[in-house]
Amino acid sequence: MIDMNGSSHFRKDGRRALTLRVHVRQGHATDASPYQAELLDLGMGGAFVCTDEAPIIGSTVVLTINAATAWEPFEINAEVRWLSTGTATRPRGFGVHFLPIGSTEAAALYDLIQAIGFSASPLDT
Repeated sequence: MIDMNGSSHFRKDGRRALTLRVHVRQGHATDASPYQAELLDLGMGGAFVCTDEAPIIGSTVVLTINAATAWEPFEINAEVRWLSTGTATRPRGFGVHFLPIGSTEAAALYDLIQAIGFSASPLDT
């Protein structure tokens, strides 16, 4: 098991902090029961999923994201890259790398990330 608690690593794409409920389904099977989790950071290349569930590193999960910036929920296939067993600075969960996505999903993801950046910036007074 790769445990990224406390180690530094490089990401190709930056991430933005957020808290957003997401449904997670193991693999590509449409009959797999989804469970609820939370995204704690998100970027064009991946995300951190906060949950007590521990998928296998290298396995595929499907994230269903219902964002206020999209008309409908959208799904992203992702590969589990690392697990966190939980520490004072990082909760239990897992990091994912997004697998190739279509233009519709890419646009929805981009809009969500841009909205996070906008809402995280200070308001002009």
